[in-house]
Amino acid sequence: MDLNLAGRRVLITGASQGIGAALAHAFAAEGCSLHLTARSQAKLDNLRTEITAANGVHVSSTAIDMTAEGAIEKIVTDAGDVDVLVNNAGVIPSGSLSQIDAQTWRDGWSLKGFGYVDMMRAVYPRMKSRGGGGNSEQYRQRRRNL
Repeated sequence: MDLNLAGRRVLITGASQGIGAALAHAFAAEGCSLHLTARSQAKLDNLRTEITAANGVHVSSTAIDMTAEGAIEKIVTDAGDVDVLVNNAGVIPSGSLSQIDAQTWRDGWSLKGFGYVDMMRAVYPRMKSRGGGGNSEQYRQRRRNL
């Protein structure tokens, strides 16, 4: 399926496995260049090898824990200007209410909540200054054509 995304730069957090890796493959198949981030450099390297072999697109990465001090700023700097942000990082603890203590629950949601908002706050102004982020005529025209 051609979603008119060829040439776009996509930043995917939590990209090393599962949904993040599947999205990386899908965006690459659309002709997007990628910046992938996750904690495991080895998994990111393997994914980059798979994607470049299959699609020939540019793939860069930042291996970092998004909850670390300065991590979001490093990711945004490494990624450069992006057109699409996919916030996918983090794992919510599984188990029953009585099995998960309050701190574990808060830690799990910290990245899913605050981390996602912090990433959007860092990426969106750069998108907007370039006419992206859903506020450009080009974006509105693409939406009408879908």
